[in-house]
Amino acid sequence: MTEGIQEIVAGLPELKDVAGVRAVADERVARGDAAFATDLGVALARAYGRAEPLWQYRSVFGHLLRLLATTAGPENLTEALRLVSSPEAADRRRDRHVASLLASCRRPEELAVVFSGHASEEFRACLVHELVLRGVAVDEEPGIARWARSPHWRYHPLGWLPLTRSGMEDGADLPSYSLRGSSHAMPYGPSGGARPSHSRSPPPSSARATRPWSR
Repeated sequence: MTEGIQEIVAGLPELKDVAGVRAVADERVARGDAAFATDLGVALARAYGRAEPLWQYRSVFGHLLRLLATTAGPENLTEALRLVSSPEAADRRRDRHVASLLASCRRPEELAVVFSGHASEEFRACLVHELVLRGVAVDEEPGIARWARSPHWRYHPLGWLPLTRSGMEDGADLPSYSLRGSSHAMPYGPSGGARPSHSRSPPPSSARATRPWSR
């Protein structure tokens, strides 16, 4: 752990505003140092992720994940996967959210790395169906199809679902993500009025509204 990361981790509980920490991560990723964001996220998860999470931790960690997932470039995707797959940060609910995030922000061919590198089966299963909901023909994406067609995950709760969208899923309210937030296609998503019944706060995967996840 670098000295800068140690200082951030140690001082995090005392911060009244985490904008400065976010800005440091933004600047390092913009310079091509995506590994810094992952190393910081892992260190924060190790220190604060298992107890009742501090609001500072939740805010910074969520920003780091979104930063890596939404910033173009294969190195940023690689580091996003390293962060979400690290033992310190492993969490089934987080897998679902990051699957939705990546399916929204990345081209399917980029995401083939998820199915050949280090990633949990839960994350892969969620990602397959997030892509399906967005109209991706996953069985035509070689890097994804090999895993999606394999029999080893047929006992997963999502394994029985078809690899194509159903008619009722064509109008699903799917969020689009950016570094600063998320948006919904009108007229389905909220725009200052009542929220839809399938609340996304804290944000689960978009597929939860239409496809049943494991608990």
